[in-house]
Amino acid sequence: MEERRTMRDSIKFLVPLAAISLAVVLASGCSKEKREEIHTEHEYRREEKAEAHAEKQAVKAVEKDAEYRDEEWNEAVKYANKGYEQLGDYDKKLSEMKPRRAKLHLERARKDFSDALTHLAKSEVGEGRQDAIDDLNAGVDSLNKAYKELDEGRVDAAQLHYDEANKHFAEAADILQ
Repeated sequence: MEERRTMRDSIKFLVPLAAISLAVVLASGCSKEKREEIHTEHEYRREEKAEAHAEKQAVKAVEKDAEYRDEEWNEAVKYANKGYEQLGDYDKKLSEMKPRRAKLHLERARKDFSDALTHLAKSEVGEGRQDAIDDLNAGVDSLNKAYKELDEGRVDAAQLHYDEANKHFAEAADILQ
């Protein structure tokens, strides 16, 4: 039994000694230049992976923008079709001598065509610049308010709406440039 203990003890001592010796031999077999070359190769591969990842992200962004443009185009077509339907209803109500109902259909047609133009513009400028379209729409709304105020004889209120419209148009111009 004593032989077994001494054998176990020697194995417990020899195995770690062999592992350390092997590590020293392998480490000393690799020169500093070789280690630097391996490190440089590793860095080069890491940079290639990062560039490939960045390229994939750029392609995804372009594809996402293209999808956005297509969706906005489809929305523009949908609203234009609604506008045409409203114009048809307008003609029908006029022929039925219902001017109040006809006027409502005409107003809906105006809104549908306005929405169609908004979506069409978004499809042209893309996702990243859609805030410009919102600013343009806000500017047009302010101009409409200014016109209404002028029509009612309120010059000061009209000027305020006009100034607000100019602010929105300037913001849109900054985005689109």
